[in-house]
Amino acid sequence: MVGAMFERVQTSRRRHRSLQRRIRRLDQERTNGVCHAELQAVLTTQSKKVRGIALPLADLPKDKLQRKCAEAFRAYVTNLDIFGPQANTGYEVIERVHQEVRDGPK
Repeated sequence: MVGAMFERVQTSRRRHRSLQRRIRRLDQERTNGVCHAELQAVLTTQSKKVRGIALPLADLPKDKLQRKCAEAFRAYVTNLDIFGPQANTGYEVIERVHQEVRDGPK
């Protein structure tokens, strides 16, 4: 009985390590973060309703995976034609939002 339990634990540990390696490999391959995926999804279904307000860029993350995702998202967003002039202050952001709401879909 102890031998069978030990074998199950060993098998479970091997399976766990295998899953961890697989997750790490998928993380290394992944470049789309949540924002990227959500923006892509909405652009495929309701692109005429999407507006963007350009803001100053934040510093890139230090973590390699997060940096990779951020760089991919920046590259993706750069190619979109949904942004007007950049807003640098909170007041300018509010003004741009009001302007986009007033103007409606293009």
